Amino acid sequence: LEPDPKSIEKWSGTYIEKNSVLVGNGQLRQIKFAISLFRESCKKTYIDELAESDLLNFLRHLSALPVFRNLRNTPSMRRRAAQRRERCPAKQQTIGARTVSNYYKTVVRWLRQGGVDAKIFPPPPRFEQPEVTIYRPDQIKSLYALVTGSLRIALGLMLSVASVGKRLRSHISRISIS
Repeated sequence: LEPDPKSIEKWSGTYIEKNSVLVGNGQLRQIKFAISLFRESCKKTYIDELAESDLLNFLRHLSALPVFRNLRNTPSMRRRAAQRRERCPAKQQTIGARTVSNYYKTVVRWLRQGGVDAKIFPPPPRFEQPEVTIYRPDQIKSLYALVTGSLRIALGLMLSVASVGKRLRSHISRISIS
């Protein structure tokens, strides 16, 4: 007798139920949303039927997923702005590369625990981390000239913590573990 194939729907319920005890509400919502996005893009019934093409389709689906971003931080206070839909205007974009990568890793973790062969998983998508702005000494001096009182103390504390962290990271990167 062959064992019954594991259905994607049953496994998602079991996985979410198991993780509801282990992780917090925010992470559980992310897991549920990522699994629902995968089930939206893949119409297969059983885990054994999954192939690399299903995961590539999932990545394409994630990359094309629309999201709306507010163009204003606060709603407009102008008269009749709400009637003309200008009170809280939004522009449509797609989700970012980091979010795509996080959702993909969540789904891969779910499928691996479900018994999917590791050979079908393409590598996770890459995303570029933005470079941190480094200020020149003359820029820092002009900033100190503008700030007074407790804000000046807070600025000094932030800059000293940042420089210690930078030195520590550069020191750690030079250490080679043999």
